[in-house]
Amino acid sequence: MVSSYHLTTFLPFLHQIVATAIPAIPRGGLHHPEPRSSGAELEERQSDGTGWHGYRSIGYYPNWVIYGDDTFPVTDINGKDFTHIIYAFANVNLNSGQVFLGDDWADTQYPYPGDNPDNESGNNLYGNLKQLFLLKKQNRNLKIQLGVGGASYSSNFNGIINQQWRETFTTSAIDLVTDLGFEGLCLDYVRFNSAALHGLTSGAHLSFYSPNAQQTAPLVDLFRRLRIGLNSAASQIGGGHFLLSWAAACGAQTWGNQDIPGMDQYLDYWNLMAYDFSGSWTDTALPASNLYSDGRSSDVNASGSQCLQHYISSGVDSRKLNLGLPLYGTGFTGTQGMWTPWTGTEQYNTAELPLSGDTVTYNQTLGGSWSYNPSNGRVVSFDTPTLAVQKAIYIIQHNIGGMMYWSIDGDYSKLQPVAASQPGNNGNKCGVPIDTDIGVSLVDTVVTAFKRYGNGLDTTQNRLSYPTSEYDNLRKGFN
Repeated sequence: MVSSYHLTTFLPFLHQIVATAIPAIPRGGLHHPEPRSSGAELEERQSDGTGWHGYRSIGYYPNWVIYGDDTFPVTDINGKDFTHIIYAFANVNLNSGQVFLGDDWADTQYPYPGDNPDNESGNNLYGNLKQLFLLKKQNRNLKIQLGVGGASYSSNFNGIINQQWRETFTTSAIDLVTDLGFEGLCLDYVRFNSAALHGLTSGAHLSFYSPNAQQTAPLVDLFRRLRIGLNSAASQIGGGHFLLSWAAACGAQTWGNQDIPGMDQYLDYWNLMAYDFSGSWTDTALPASNLYSDGRSSDVNASGSQCLQHYISSGVDSRKLNLGLPLYGTGFTGTQGMWTPWTGTEQYNTAELPLSGDTVTYNQTLGGSWSYNPSNGRVVSFDTPTLAVQKAIYIIQHNIGGMMYWSIDGDYSKLQPVAASQPGNNGNKCGVPIDTDIGVSLVDTVVTAFKRYGNGLDTTQNRLSYPTSEYDNLRKGFN
């Protein structure tokens, strides 16, 4: 069904999907059918064994959003809406494997209101990382991980085939975790097909988010080393568990060369990048983050549900998977509408959408939404609050671990009514309904749906003790 965007078109569907049972996947998720690692190996990496404790709500926070005219400082984050924040990004030296911060000024020095580095004695931490620590003090279920790589730095992962590079990567990355107050690491290795990226290959797909064949085994070994090293580091500073995760490919043309079972044994969870299904590398304007298969896609059947099923069928527990949701729109100009050729491409923050003069369409069957302006041929694929609810309920019904968002700064700002998160009977017939109007935060909408229709958010607590940090104020917990 395709309809103009309006709440009344979604309510009957919402009642139906909430009431429908999905018995095919057990509540605990699907488990790997092959023999697992030996007991000694399991003990070596010290799996935390705590299982699943509620839905994850994982937001990427880029360190560069404190710059420019439209800034988004850490203090603008609504900490109650997140169980995990991934700080993007640290860099890595191509030759040595040394992991280091991407922007020392933004990360550790930038003075927020109330900071007074010139008049405070000692070696102290400031910048975004101080504010993130303060945010998790206020929200004890919020965990902060350091993202390593991203589009700008991933070419430096080409050194991974060298064992010494992997050893240096491991020790230096873990030093940043314990020194700067993180709960762990997330690797974001984004590999580009340069011909497609530069428009040299007509119709080529932008091949990203995947290692090449030579890097498959070294990547597993890197995760092994990181898991062992993180467990050792945790035991040296009072116990507990440091997290390790991976930003994973979606689409049959991009997820190759991953040894999924080999990687999975060391990972706490997977972030599935279920977006960028279209862009400058596709010949026509296409939905960019659809939940269900679009037969007209250049990567046939690329969708969020296809991506989830790929990793589940490869042996990953469904509760370890987080579906990616974009907080940005993928735009095309000079079109005759969706699925037609374009003359130019654009990108917008979700908060800017829809643009003036555009009409929004929601396709329930596809699990996608977009805007179109026939006067200029502009099509923008983006997620609306209605689509966010649909995806959240899919996650609940299929026993998926949670949702991930790129990136926090792009979202709408209006929050859901507090009462909307209270459980109701038969969808929205009882209680305050979830607000699906344009302008309501997609993250807050997903979280509200998790609370209303699921079991709520992950309740595992964060870490506040970092006794080996070089920073005096962090060692003291900023007290």
